[in-house]
Amino acid sequence: TLSLHDALPICLKPLTLSTQFSTINTGSIAGTYSTALTLTTGTQAGLVISLNSTGTPTAGIVVNHDGTYLRVTKFTSATAWTNLISTASAYVDGYVIKADVSVTSGHLYLTAYYNNVQIGTQQDITDAEIISNTNHGVFSTYNGNLFDNFYISDNIPNTPDRKSTRLNSSH
Repeated sequence: TLSLHDALPICLKPLTLSTQFSTINTGSIAGTYSTALTLTTGTQAGLVISLNSTGTPTAGIVVNHDGTYLRVTKFTSATAWTNLISTASAYVDGYVIKADVSVTSGHLYLTAYYNNVQIGTQQDITDAEIISNTNHGVFSTYNGNLFDNFYISDNIPNTPDRKSTRLNSSH
């Protein structure tokens, strides 16, 4: 049995929103974003799209898996988060989370996929805080989650003249 004198020192550090994202500024919004994911039980990880700030994020879209559900969530302030899709989807190490994003005047359209299966319906996002942001990347609530082949293509699949960026990333 441990007494107070035997206890190990514990250091608690607050988890901030900005530490959960690793992004790049692409200068554009429309495209296909994907990554293969190895998730640690009890955590969440996936993609972040249209993040407004890397230092103090207050708006964006998160497409993530939590081990049970694939979720698409938008946030327009640090405390205003709205679930757009929350669908049970069996988690498997290495499966790919993908989001196809297109934009038209005042609208960002997002379609989410898990293992090449569309999850939910296409989402029409019109929040001014989100639709023009160009920071995209990965999201994780735990630094032990692994991302393989984070990929950005500037065109939706099956269109000509695709340009792409591949990053090997681990958060």
